[in-house]
Amino acid sequence: MTLRVPQRFVGLWQRRLLETPALRDETTEVFWLQTSTLYVDLRVPCRRQAPCEGFAGRLKVDGDILTWQRWLDLSPPSPWPDVGRMHGEGDLIEEFGVHQPYREVWQRVAHGGDDKALVWEGEEAGQGIWVMLGRYFMWALFRHEGRLSRCEVSYGLRGEGKDAWTILRSNEADLVGTSLGRRFDIAMPVGGSG
Repeated sequence: MTLRVPQRFVGLWQRRLLETPALRDETTEVFWLQTSTLYVDLRVPCRRQAPCEGFAGRLKVDGDILTWQRWLDLSPPSPWPDVGRMHGEGDLIEEFGVHQPYREVWQRVAHGGDDKALVWEGEEAGQGIWVMLGRYFMWALFRHEGRLSRCEVSYGLRGEGKDAWTILRSNEADLVGTSLGRRFDIAMPVGGSG
């Protein structure tokens, strides 16, 4: 087993298909950004009444068996670990459930370039995981706000200009289309597609 993720899994992946004994789903937008160390996964249903799913953590790889350790998760814990057996090479892979019957088809839409990952924890900032690959970024953030807890998972694209870091999808619908710098009230670096 390795803690550093093999390059064959590093990239921005989009799920094209989910099949279980009960359903077939080709409409939910699913983004999985995997760096060489950490990942963030966001699942946005086409009908916004349904809840988004999102989680982040470390991926453990043991041959073709992948285990997604969910350090932060929008959903309550599952009774089963998130473990899949991967088949295929290159930019198209299939995942088959180990503890539950399912099949997912993943297509890598971006790879190469620098990948970066960051974990933070603090009373004010909460807990979070940030990952970036080339022009794409994702994060998961868990905060306590008074008596409430809030978890946010977002996906975005880095471009050019002052408001270059744009949030494209999020479980917080009001963040979509906004600038990451405005979201966190910080100056984001500009230029270069990294």
